[in-house]
Amino acid sequence: MFQNFLKSLWNGDEGLAKTYWIYGVVIGNIGFKALTIAGGETSNNLFLTAVFLNAVYMTFILPCIWKSATKYEGSKIWSILAKILVVLGAFNVLVLFTVVTEGLS
Repeated sequence: MFQNFLKSLWNGDEGLAKTYWIYGVVIGNIGFKALTIAGGETSNNLFLTAVFLNAVYMTFILPCIWKSATKYEGSKIWSILAKILVVLGAFNVLVLFTVVTEGLS
């Protein structure tokens, strides 16, 4: 069942609004950012772990959002905006990986 969900998510079949807002914004940004902030207040290792997990998660979810945007049949502006934000999110992931590698040095 979970594998079917992951496959559906990966293929862009979960819908753009759900994929972007729930999995991208709520979990990917708000949830992981809260974990990162909490980790930063307790220890450097926990902070780096949270940042790394966020980067890994976003590496998975950004292509899911892109595929959902490609399949989206509503107004084209939402599809275009989602793809622009995916590109910006990819730059953010690069920054996150840089933070982790710099923190490990």
